[in-house]
Amino acid sequence: MKGNRTPISAIIALALWGGAGAAHAGPAEDQLEKLNQQIKSLQESVRDLKAKQEETSKSAVAASATAAPLPDNVPPGFIGVPGTQTSVRLGGAIMLQGMFDVGQKGPEGTIAAGVAVNSPNSASNNPYRKGYTRFSAKYTQLEFETRTKLSGGETLRSFAAMDFAGTTTANPVVQSSTNAYVPRLREAYLTYGNWLVGQTAPIFADPASITEPLDAGLHHSGMNLNRMPQITYTYPYDKKTKLAASLVGPASSYTTWNNVQESEYDSGTQGARAISTYPDINVAATYEDTWGHVMAHGMGRQIRSDDSVKDTSVFGWGVGLTGHFNVPLGATDITGGTSRFNYGLNYGDGIANYITDLGYQGAVMDPSGNLHSVKALGWYGGYTQVWDPNWRSSVRYSESLSDKSRFLSNAAAAAWNTKLDLFGVNTVYQMTPKWKLGLEWEWQYRQVQDRSDGHSSRWVTFTKLSF
Repeated sequence: MKGNRTPISAIIALALWGGAGAAHAGPAEDQLEKLNQQIKSLQESVRDLKAKQEETSKSAVAASATAAPLPDNVPPGFIGVPGTQTSVRLGGAIMLQGMFDVGQKGPEGTIAAGVAVNSPNSASNNPYRKGYTRFSAKYTQLEFETRTKLSGGETLRSFAAMDFAGTTTANPVVQSSTNAYVPRLREAYLTYGNWLVGQTAPIFADPASITEPLDAGLHHSGMNLNRMPQITYTYPYDKKTKLAASLVGPASSYTTWNNVQESEYDSGTQGARAISTYPDINVAATYEDTWGHVMAHGMGRQIRSDDSVKDTSVFGWGVGLTGHFNVPLGATDITGGTSRFNYGLNYGDGIANYITDLGYQGAVMDPSGNLHSVKALGWYGGYTQVWDPNWRSSVRYSESLSDKSRFLSNAAAAAWNTKLDLFGVNTVYQMTPKWKLGLEWEWQYRQVQDRSDGHSSRWVTFTKLSF
């Protein structure tokens, strides 16, 4: 109101002055009547201005009072979206790793399957290349997560993560001049109640049973942690037991007798013959307690080939037992971790797609075009010792074993993995709950069907800052 007093006063003063001047020009009564009418008109104008100001003030107060509220109970680390019950989180991790291969140049992003062997049936393999150094930031991750409280009280959660370890057909490394790594999708899924829909590790895998590796592209032999599209239902049987069943995106893959690796996503040189009719089926039962956890799981899958002339398929299956148990030795680190022993065992026929680096060895196609499933076994074990809140060390050993196949040619036998071993020992310094540095030594061994073998060892340095 203060801002309007001076203009209104001026108007009244001018009106009075004008009326006084006019009084000398005519009868006093007429001039007084005109002056009263002018004053009345001005009073009405002032009332109108006051009414408009009050209306504007009330509207501003109402708008302030009805401003979009933030969601209820915003989780720590999330940002509430005004006017909704949705909270969002942006996160990820900056990672840099360095590798130095002591012996032959080892694989990057895989495990022992990439080790060269000195086979008389495969002259292209060269196990004598010595020493190789590389640095990589391609496993840096970006994450996006949302949580939405629904009217019925349930929470709808979404999560997506990507890194830069993708490849292209033309240039798998894409770093010759700018280190311009290729983005790839790691995970993308929704959870609602007991349901999960999207891409993440299958329930046949058990990431909680893995001993911490420092090589971001390496895990263990014995179990495949590749993320797969799926529809999963988890039933909490009680506070400690969970039962789960899942339909998983299929990926028929096999090796032909003359060493062509075929998959419905990468059909090799003989055309798109690998195909799937049904999704894979995974089931799992997990028991968790203060001492650790144990998981029993199983899977079934179809391996099929159809070139429009011959349609053939085999059934693959697998079972496994994995878990960890805590060891009451040492300290608790600043992330809450304790000393622990991890273990796992997986076995099946046509199971190769679920065991690291045996993906194309679930079946063999003979010269007549028939498929034959192949048995495989994978196991692993590891121990982590927490020395104090900042320091911990781990040792791990894992192995993938595959049966031989009598249908393979000599060239195919020289590439068919029958034994893949991985040993690693590392030390990690956890500087903060979200920042760690480490050093690891790894040894990898590979044997193929014609009994040729090779090995490689490397040093790995690693730093990771999560945000």
